[in-house]
Amino acid sequence: MDLYEEFERDVDSFIAATSTAALFIHAGVVGWNGKAIVIPGRSFTGKTTLVAEFLRAGATYYSDEFAVFDRNGYVHPFSRPLGGSP
Repeated sequence: MDLYEEFERDVDSFIAATSTAALFIHAGVVGWNGKAIVIPGRSFTGKTTLVAEFLRAGATYYSDEFAVFDRNGYVHPFSRPLGGSP
């Protein structure tokens, strides 16, 4: 991991930990038939692989890092490239 990637990951983690406007869950997320599929899990447990398979099946990409929930329970995209590479 290069310095930029490490810095970006630290900033993302800080935002997730300190946000008062949204709840951040470490998870992959795809949209499917108007609903969100949230795949929570620790790093290196296959979230990115599962998200990629959903995308191959026609799902809409939201994130493979964080599920971002607003106060109404809606999930929002967390725009980062699949796999965390900038």
